[in-house]
Formats: sequence, structure tokens, C-alpha cells
Amino acid sequence: MNTDDMLALAEDLLTRPYPPEGYHAVDLEISDDFSDDPTGDRAAQAWQEFDAECARLAAALTIRWGTPQLVTLDQRVHRGTPLGAYLADFVAIVHMWHRAGRTVCLGVGQGDKELPIQFVLTVGNLTA
Repeated sequence: MNTDDMLALAEDLLTRPYPPEGYHAVDLEISDDFSDDPTGDRAAQAWQEFDAECARLAAALTIRWGTPQLVTLDQRVHRGTPLGAYLADFVAIVHMWHRAGRTVCLGVGQGDKELPIQFVLTVGNLTA
């Protein structure tokens, strides 16, 4: 998916009704797992690529929506909403915008060193 497609998806998610989970979450990119990466080299390469993709999309969204907040997700603090609980399981920091009464988050994370790395876009409510 290119940046224009990701921008269109972000705008589209703002207008869609929420699913039963109470938020939208889309993996824009997801790596393979790293169970066979004892040196961590493949994981490091994937982190670098996904962080660069995240920075590109964040820059494009900043042009469109303004400067985001950078939010560090503390598992104890952000578990008060379904979206917060979802993100805090694997993403440490998100770019966050408030649009149309919803919270848009963009981030890269990994639940454990052997699990896939995810570049995720979410729309929901991050504050209780």
C-alpha cells in the first residue's frame, strides 16, 4: 500500500461505524516472525523499514491534519479503553491526532522479540 492509499484509508476509517471491538485497527505492514533470527539482524532491518514508513505517513498526515501528539503508551494508564488496551500490548509510542471526534493513532510495535513487527493505523478513542 502506498502513502496515498494509506491517507485515503485513514480518512475512510474516520467515517466508518465502529466494529464490535470499539475501534478500527489496520496492519499497514506486518513482518514475518523472528523465531529463526538468533542475531536479531532481520528484526533490526524490519524495524528500520517500518519506522521509515511510519515517519513518511506521519509526515503526510501532519501536512493534512497538523502536528500530532507523540504519546508513550503506558500499559497501566492506557488500558482504560479498548483501543488503549490493544495498542499498549505491543506499541510503545504512537503519533496521535484528534479528528472528527475520534483518535487516530499510527505506530510500530512488536509484542515479543520473536513475534512479527506491525505498522498499525488505528481509529477509536484512546482516552477514557
